[in-house]
Amino acid sequence: MRILNRPHQVEWADVKKIWRAPISSQRMLERRLLERQLPRETSDRIPIQAGPSAVVTPTPYWRRVEAIILQYAKTDPSARQLITQAFRLAWQGHNAVFREGEKLPYIVHPVRVAVMAAKLGMSAEACAAALMHDLREDAGITKELLIKQFNPRVADLVEGVTELGKEVEYKGKEPTVIAVFRKWFEFGAREHESIILKLLDRLDNMRTIDELPLEKQRKKAEETLSIHARVADRMGIWPIKRELEDLCFAILEPAKYQSIREARDRIITDSKAEIREIVQILQGEIESASSNITIVLETRAAYELYERREKRGVDQFTATDIWRINLVVESEIECFILLGIIHGQHLPVQPEIRDYISDPLPNGHRFLQTYIITHLGPLLVQIRDREMYDNYQRGILADHRQGGQQLWISALLEDLQGIGESGVDELRRMVAATTNPINVFARDGRKVELPWGATVLDFARWVHEQVFIETVAARVNERRVSLSTPLRNGDRVVIETDPASLPSLDWLDWVQTREAAKSLRGFLQSRTKEDKKQNGLLVLAEAAAPYYLTVEDLLSSLLFRRYLRSISNEKVPAARLPEATARMLIEIGEGKRRAADIIAGMRTIFKEAYRKAKALSSKVFYVQIETLDRRGLADDVMAALKQMGYNVANIFTAKRPGETKALLTIGVDVVPSARTIQGNRELANDVGLVGQIQRMEIVTVAERAGRENDQGARTVTRITAEDYQNLLRQELERVSALK
Repeated sequence: MRILNRPHQVEWADVKKIWRAPISSQRMLERRLLERQLPRETSDRIPIQAGPSAVVTPTPYWRRVEAIILQYAKTDPSARQLITQAFRLAWQGHNAVFREGEKLPYIVHPVRVAVMAAKLGMSAEACAAALMHDLREDAGITKELLIKQFNPRVADLVEGVTELGKEVEYKGKEPTVIAVFRKWFEFGAREHESIILKLLDRLDNMRTIDELPLEKQRKKAEETLSIHARVADRMGIWPIKRELEDLCFAILEPAKYQSIREARDRIITDSKAEIREIVQILQGEIESASSNITIVLETRAAYELYERREKRGVDQFTATDIWRINLVVESEIECFILLGIIHGQHLPVQPEIRDYISDPLPNGHRFLQTYIITHLGPLLVQIRDREMYDNYQRGILADHRQGGQQLWISALLEDLQGIGESGVDELRRMVAATTNPINVFARDGRKVELPWGATVLDFARWVHEQVFIETVAARVNERRVSLSTPLRNGDRVVIETDPASLPSLDWLDWVQTREAAKSLRGFLQSRTKEDKKQNGLLVLAEAAAPYYLTVEDLLSSLLFRRYLRSISNEKVPAARLPEATARMLIEIGEGKRRAADIIAGMRTIFKEAYRKAKALSSKVFYVQIETLDRRGLADDVMAALKQMGYNVANIFTAKRPGETKALLTIGVDVVPSARTIQGNRELANDVGLVGQIQRMEIVTVAERAGRENDQGARTVTRITAEDYQNLLRQELERVSALK
């Protein structure tokens, strides 16, 4: 017998009957209406004996929504109808649907998101959108219907939270991760509440992620930590940022999270009484500064403590690592008065005094900060007025000076237009750079905001494009540094130029800002074709060198031909190979392609071919090195081959008495010849490709080990197994004759 256990929901018309009844009668009326709708038989028309299936009623969820309505109804009479209508549509759209891995109906998720939106003080339209944010995906609701039933802004907010590819009208192929985030920031650039709704959606998803497979949890956590938490930080909503970080930390590093959390909770319990004594003393000292001072005790979150340990090298946490004191006063001037009183009573840690009121943080937060010496150690104290504290809790939603749009979102969106659809790492780097800026200072004292990770070259481009092109050296805080040096907050930077100097292609790996990269590529593209080709050749040679491949070997290899075919989707004939090779080198020289990406692409092809070829029986490949004798020669060769993953089958060193040169012969296991593979052309091609690269690498290892000096001669020769046996026999005969 197959029992229908799909949960049933009460119709909306019946809901109205329940709500209109007196409170004392609502429970009884609800029960009667539900009993009338319960299934009485199975799908096979067999009476149900096991009892009724679960029934979902809207009442508990509606009560939470009613509380939201009361919050807005005082100032916005239209909020009741708007939010009620949104809940009605959400209830009907998610009819009898449960979330993956949860025992609660799906409607609980949009209601929780709407409650968080209301607590942050978002608009009534944003709360309505929160209730309906999954309807485009789950119920097939169109944007046109939302515009008709509500208004264009509500429809846009819902659209901004709906992930690309999950709209009912979407007919394209599966969107890339880059495209998904590009859509989010496109809507966020127009309406900041769209960004925040997406953060709240992700926060609730992370709170209920336990039922998902572990691998899926890790993927979501990595994405959330590197993107969503950073965006929350830049929006200034620190409570969301901190909770997202802790939720991700618990998944990605469970042992570290548990250790820090246990230490944190233990210290809080042990030090709570002492901290309260310090607060009482402080309260008595500062009560004359303002008629209304609020003291708020806070503790650092687990991920905050992890970052503190990593950045400051803290081995063991103490109470002062955990606690911080927030002082909230009525006005800005009282903040400074309060700071003076505190410093009059307690010795401050001078380097830690910060005035973020005059110089706000990039996310808009303003406060005074100091560390005061207590018997527990240096304790963090932050001072804000009421408006600053509201901004601390709600970020951009409370900061009226920042308006409805933040320029960093538009800048990030513009950067995203220039990266490939597979550049997930580039996306994370851009988000990190954009959401965590630094402030540095020019020679004349001007403050410059640059993205996190920006180098002196990015600063040079901020000064002027011509200064950037002619940069030869830099001084940071009066100390000479390399052009690749990342800048830190508060650095003072001076750029030195030379009109005869020219930028290097290496700079592409050092610049972080879009403007610097654009200027550099513009310069590189203005060079002659021959210059571009030579620069590309040099950079590709550097990228291939760690893998013991010369650029000449690489460009003549079967691997390179297959790579060209993979990026052009067509086979490159031998006659066109020089042209295709030159074109690629020019593109590297122009900065359109990165040599590291090309090498990574070829390594992926090689690994796949090797996976198929390694199952075959190996063959020993012999090389002979004739070079000046020196201690450790054989060890160097063995170490390099081991690092590359090779197995050395034979090694033999011979040296004639009175001679300065030695003969080192090495036998290394490689894949067999492609000619030995019969009846499987694809496998033969893979074996030929792998074998060619293996032999090239072994020869290069031998050449590097045998290199004596710039003027010295060296000889590396490939020999056969028969040659090796003859050499070994001759050496044995020579040794026997000496005896």
